[in-house]
Amino acid sequence: MYLLLLLISATLQSSTIYTKTITSTITKDTYTYRITLPPNFDNNKTYDLILYLDDQLNSGKEMRNALPEIFKNQSLSEVIAVGIKHQGNYKEKRRRDFIPAHLFNSKTGKYYSDNKKYGQAALFHSFLKKELLPIINSTYKLNKKTIVGHSFGGLFAVYAMFQPNQLFDNYVAISPSLWVNYQNIFKFEEQYYQKSKSLKGRLFLCCGNLEVLNLIWHNVDLLEYRLKQRKYKDLTFKKVIFQGYAHVGTAKPGISKGLKYVLK
Repeated sequence: MYLLLLLISATLQSSTIYTKTITSTITKDTYTYRITLPPNFDNNKTYDLILYLDDQLNSGKEMRNALPEIFKNQSLSEVIAVGIKHQGNYKEKRRRDFIPAHLFNSKTGKYYSDNKKYGQAALFHSFLKKELLPIINSTYKLNKKTIVGHSFGGLFAVYAMFQPNQLFDNYVAISPSLWVNYQNIFKFEEQYYQKSKSLKGRLFLCCGNLEVLNLIWHNVDLLEYRLKQRKYKDLTFKKVIFQGYAHVGTAKPGISKGLKYVLK
């Protein structure tokens, strides 16, 4: 009888995972995405969405390890998680998809990249908006959406926050590489601020105190300062510096504390 109860308990607590692929007509590439449904998933219920980048890297592993605790934490929103994985040369493709453009066209007022393998974050953002998220929205009943990224992925999360008609409600930017392209991400913030003084959502921003030489800590502080100066309406944000942590190690505490902050 005791063994039967254990088996029933294990069944109730297990998650359902689907792995699928999608070929984008926008980025001209194919991605794998992993959908993790919570235990006792009910197709008639509405869930929040966690979209996390780099499913194939350490941050993706830490994200998957954190999900059981997130699923059972009754003080947080009920969620569905979707992780995106690059196929092939992920190092090159991360630079292509997660780094914003750095060249400015004064006639159009927009930034662009003349390198198809670098600085094409606008195309990846469009892929999420027009191709991947519509599929997820048509399959599940969703409420608020959270994006989670580490390093270049954290940079993209901040980039997504400063786009008009935001795709996400919450942002978890872990050790974001805001230094890329001579801190060009702050140019995107400037453009956004010129058009809107409202920035709806929650941002969790973090890094390790050992991230000095890679300029992560400095730019995280700079972004915090900028946001405090702007005083965006409807934006709530929190910055955390993890003591004793370097770049790779921040993924685990950043995911755990970040999701608890934005989902509570």
